[in-house]
Amino acid sequence: MQPEYTERRRANVNKSEKQAHFSKTARKEFLLDGRKQKDAERARMEAYRRLCEKEGIQSQRLKEYDEARTSAKDSLQARLDEVDADTTLTNNEKKKRKYNLKRKFAATTTNEILEKRKKRYGAVQEAEALAQQRQEARKAKMEAIAASKKMKQKKINERIAKNKLLSQRTKKGQPILSNQVSLLLDKLNK
Repeated sequence: MQPEYTERRRANVNKSEKQAHFSKTARKEFLLDGRKQKDAERARMEAYRRLCEKEGIQSQRLKEYDEARTSAKDSLQARLDEVDADTTLTNNEKKKRKYNLKRKFAATTTNEILEKRKKRYGAVQEAEALAQQRQEARKAKMEAIAASKKMKQKKINERIAKNKLLSQRTKKGQPILSNQVSLLLDKLNK
């Protein structure tokens, strides 16, 4: 009895065909997984919304969630319109870009968008705070240098005036007593 031969797969399948098949299935899985996550998130948020309405609570979290959802939809629509308006793209490229935008939108949940915004905002705030600290430190350093120069110049001027008073002499070459007394009084006051 001869074994039944089933149709075998071709041995010389191109590498590019394998890669295309793999990436196609990976994209589908990514899309389906993202849709499941999005549906689960939506169900959770609607349950939370019903609970808040039942309790009579105004939830800030729901407000942020709704704003993020609408802004994500608006940004998607704006990007799709940009792709449509771009005259440099061929129809095939437009289809691909639109598909990729829609796929990405379908796969990302609203909470992920909110987390990214918060992280981005936190990073921006940190960078701004760091820049402001550096600027304040630089400003304080410059003020300290300016005050030091001012003090140095004041001391130099005082020394010049003191030396001028000490160098004054009478006609007979004696130091002027009133200058000596005023300098001693200045020393005592300091």
